Amino acid sequence: MVTAPRMIALPVVQQAPLPVEELQPVLESAGLVLVQTAPERHAETLANMATEARPPRIPRERPLLPPMDDASLVQVETQRTSQERATF
Repeated sequence: MVTAPRMIALPVVQQAPLPVEELQPVLESAGLVLVQTAPERHAETLANMATEARPPRIPRERPLLPPMDDASLVQVETQRTSQERATF
């Protein structure tokens, strides 16, 4: 009898906040630069985007398909026989 593995509840991981003042020296030692977005400018941009009207979606025009061929299918043998293989 096979039993399903029991699900183990993992502890919730909390993000360890690091103040920017402590983060700056670490980044500078690695040759990195911290770039932050000003919260007021971000909120302003979101408000501007919410007031703008979205352009109407224009669906693409589908190309016309070629007409279906109603002819019967023809089976083509693609494997060589042993006699044909011997001649090559």
